[in-house]
Amino acid sequence: MDKDKKSLIEKILHEIAEDIIVRFEKGELGNNIGLLSGKSGVSLFMFYASRYFNNERYEKYAQLILEGTFKDINEGSLFPTYCTGLAGVGWAINHLVENGFIGDNNLSLLVDFDEYLDKIMDGYARSNNFDFLHGATGIAFYFTKRANSNPKVKDYLYDYVQKLKTYAIFDEVNKTAKIISTILDENEKPKEVYNLSLSHGMSSIIIILCKVAGITDGNADCIELIKGFSNYIISNETIPDKVTFSRYPSCVELININPKTSSRLSWCYGDIGNGFAFLNAYKILCDENYIVKAKDVFDSLETRNDVGKQLIRDSGVCHGSAGINVICKNLKRFHNQNIYDELIEHWLGITLSFYKSKNYSLEGFSMFTTKGYEYELGILNGTSGVGLSFLSNLNENYLNWTEMLLID
Repeated sequence: MDKDKKSLIEKILHEIAEDIIVRFEKGELGNNIGLLSGKSGVSLFMFYASRYFNNERYEKYAQLILEGTFKDINEGSLFPTYCTGLAGVGWAINHLVENGFIGDNNLSLLVDFDEYLDKIMDGYARSNNFDFLHGATGIAFYFTKRANSNPKVKDYLYDYVQKLKTYAIFDEVNKTAKIISTILDENEKPKEVYNLSLSHGMSSIIIILCKVAGITDGNADCIELIKGFSNYIISNETIPDKVTFSRYPSCVELININPKTSSRLSWCYGDIGNGFAFLNAYKILCDENYIVKAKDVFDSLETRNDVGKQLIRDSGVCHGSAGINVICKNLKRFHNQNIYDELIEHWLGITLSFYKSKNYSLEGFSMFTTKGYEYELGILNGTSGVGLSFLSNLNENYLNWTEMLLID
């Protein structure tokens, strides 16, 4: 990276950190405690920024924001999910301890989380809500980080797998499994589908099951589900779309009369999540077919670089350029192919272009919505996520945070 680009990125990182501090001092961070959407994620960014710049002031505010998160919890902010609630906060505490940002005495704070979250996970699973961001699977992911600290977690995860198996629809002939998920349609009405995505569907379930395998006594059940869900996704592969070059749909209709074959390029929905699911399945099952399918997905990134055709309208991690950038950073780290160097620079440049398009203002990092652009601070759709992606470009050792997105 040349000196001018590095200087610009460092300037932006300071602007993001100072903006967070100003908003915190004004009480504008609210009581959203979430890892991906709220204060615990903002705190995580501030810890990383403090380390990169060796800035004690940033570290002070990282701690204050984290303390504010627990103040909100003590005052009744008990929303449980991974994206916006306690499961994500718990994951953040584990991550900060593992990476030396805070002391391991903080893990004692999570003891009270575990029993409560197990009951919530059980309730979600009984109602067939296995969503990663907003349901049982995200809580199960939190528990994979707690297995060495709490012996009860083994049983919690076993129960999760058994309930997942109960709701899975198996096809013994084709050796597939699928599960019904609920999404909102274009009219914001609930709709049942077979969801293949990383954010809400079977790809994240596969990856979590790969982490659960070895923790519980239900390894055979984990393997059966990993294989079944992976094979189901593969069964929906089509000839690459002529516009987006995608191979898999985001969702499959229950009555698959007019299948949608294309999907956007993003972290949340589309082929990339399927690719990471296949990689994880290969590690567990050692089936070469999965690594071939993953390679097909990731090789296609070379041609999927047109912002308009790939429906990229903002810089965010969830469905924007920063997310694609850090995905390519991780793929470079693990697969070391030269094409990723070009893609990393391409998507970094696109992310910076959003900033430049708003007269070098943080407003350029606003999230695209159907109602216009909205400014956020969170990791998934806001400046903290963009900031973490920038830090990853400045120093590869700052990629550890991407584990929260299942792309590590």
